[in-house]
Amino acid sequence: MRARIYRSEQSTNLKWESTQERDIDVLTAMGISDTYGVMEQLGGLLLSVKGANKSRGTHYFPGHERYKADLKDAIRLLVRIANRHRAMPKLRMRQWQPLAGMAIAEWLNDSCAVCNGAAQVKNEAGTVIIECQACNGSGKHRFTDEDRARVMGERMDKPLSILHGLIGIAERLKVQAVGRLLERW
Repeated sequence: MRARIYRSEQSTNLKWESTQERDIDVLTAMGISDTYGVMEQLGGLLLSVKGANKSRGTHYFPGHERYKADLKDAIRLLVRIANRHRAMPKLRMRQWQPLAGMAIAEWLNDSCAVCNGAAQVKNEAGTVIIECQACNGSGKHRFTDEDRARVMGERMDKPLSILHGLIGIAERLKVQAVGRLLERW
């Protein structure tokens, strides 16, 4: 479903057809499902931004004004949600924005830089496919605590892990809401 959402958001063919599900149906479900709550709104913004990063579309892409506004809104919503989270430690307000921005940046750039998320690479001779050693075959980039401390100036493991959890929940809720709406049609 995530890939379908990413593809639909970059579509230039928004023609409706009664006999099959089209991109316009997915986009309509994305818009309607925003009315369910702030988590779904965050999930929708995150999916749009991640889809733009993956597809490199021509009308919505990193650097585009709408992309920048969506990213800023996603950070704002994540901060708002995190402020209400009981387990979140007390942080100074100036720490929230960069911390939320870092959590979203890590979520957006989750693919291993060596294998590009494939979990496998060719050997030096270019003939045999082997497990990527950089990610141990997961396809995911692992950000270290040292990387994070370098950016933040201090360790923020607990709040960052809570923010990552909230991002995952928001994404899952949005994808589920879109899926439920598409099943009804």
